[in-house]
Amino acid sequence: YVVSGHHASVAAVAGQLEQRGFQITRLQVSGPFHSPLMQHAADRLALELQKYTFHEPLWPVISNVTALPYTDANSIRQGLHLQMIRPVRWIQTMQYMEKHGVKQGIELGPRTVLKNLAKETNIAFEVLSLDRDLDRIELERRFSIRDWLVKPLAVAVSTPNANWNEDEYHKGVILPIRRLEELLKSIESGNSSSAYELRREALECIRLILQTKQVSAGEQEEVLDLLRRDQDGTVSNFN
Repeated sequence: YVVSGHHASVAAVAGQLEQRGFQITRLQVSGPFHSPLMQHAADRLALELQKYTFHEPLWPVISNVTALPYTDANSIRQGLHLQMIRPVRWIQTMQYMEKHGVKQGIELGPRTVLKNLAKETNIAFEVLSLDRDLDRIELERRFSIRDWLVKPLAVAVSTPNANWNEDEYHKGVILPIRRLEELLKSIESGNSSSAYELRREALECIRLILQTKQVSAGEQEEVLDLLRRDQDGTVSNFN
């Protein structure tokens, strides 16, 4: 549990809890975040947020305030405002993810604070931290970008061809396959660009190959959706 408020009041509460045997850790922060004392700053943020256009997220994003995913673009703006003055519903957030089938979490921030908090919540899924060397090595092993790129290359080669125009086949199949091979070599040599850009280019190569081979539109989307789902589970390079 985190207590937020005026310095003297928080110190008084901490002293009473320590007398009762509780372990206290004083957080080195610059303000009484997630409490009503942030109201003035929250109001200024609300005005600033009105200047921007928000869109619905492509993936569920859970609000600190509700411990539920944002429902629409307006709820994002409202949630960003309220999270400054409302408590963080950490336990409820962890329980929501566990209930909805989350099997693994990745902590993106510094050190392993959230990983440790997740352990203390007694959730069933594993959490790995990018700031911990052993965890980062394990993530690279489990979600290798090289292993993912082999799949589009295999799809490109094995998909039957129904286009016998040599010029179109060269431009739309041979050249994209060569590009996929170049991307694979760049990964193996350690000279690749960001994983996001690499995967995006690989998917575009596959799309061109499938179109050139005259694969049906439905089968094209099925293949690309499968690769995208695999892509969503792939962790970016750590360049």
